Amino acid sequence: MSKAKLEAAREYIREGDYVSARQILGGIDHPKAKEWLAKLPPPPRNKAPTLTYAVLGLIAIILLGGVITAAFLFGRENMRTEFVENFAGAVGSAFDPNRETTTVDPNAPGGQNNPVPLGTSVELTGGTVIVNQLVRPAPFSLYNTSSFGNDEAEAIDGAEFVAVELEFTCGQDQVTCYTFVIDTQLILADGRIVAEKDDLRTANFFDTPFEIVSGSNVTLWEFYEVPQNAEASLISLAYNSNDPNDIVYVSLVD
Repeated sequence: MSKAKLEAAREYIREGDYVSARQILGGIDHPKAKEWLAKLPPPPRNKAPTLTYAVLGLIAIILLGGVITAAFLFGRENMRTEFVENFAGAVGSAFDPNRETTTVDPNAPGGQNNPVPLGTSVELTGGTVIVNQLVRPAPFSLYNTSSFGNDEAEAIDGAEFVAVELEFTCGQDQVTCYTFVIDTQLILADGRIVAEKDDLRTANFFDTPFEIVSGSNVTLWEFYEVPQNAEASLISLAYNSNDPNDIVYVSLVD
């Protein structure tokens, strides 16, 4: 049911009908729906009727200034808290800045000090992932996801967008697998960690399936913004998990 609704919302987004897309996404209890909902343009504000303003003016005159100020401040703080909580929920655990970045035993196979070679099939909770290649600069034109338009993104001065090609296969013990919960991070040669750029997309971003069935596979691209003179030596992989035991490191250096 969620998949069908997500597909319908995606079509509305393509058509620019954000009102209909927002109505559908608001009724889906799913991290992808929350992520898209957070990135949709804000709904247009309706102009209040003149009578409404007159009534509000009378109420403002009647109410004490101190009460109005206190209520305003209290409401603003509640709105801020709600926004922060909703934003955190939409971003999800895959982009948690406090996530562990090292395995329990970094010297074990697949640990940060003993990464598996490029092209190796890596077993994760939901299935297997193969890191096929690192391409720099990214071989595609990239766009800002939040705009849903055609404004091409540009890296900051001194940096470039790089791309990593992944091949994900849904595990045989799964009924279906979501394709957008594979969490990756680049580890540079100097130890710096670069999170994936979730606000970038390719021109055919909406053609990538959200969900695949057991045994099937899909090619995915992850994007990062990296200093031009910095070498990317490792990539960490996890399937929607904050458990450091479920993080596998793959070498990006031949």
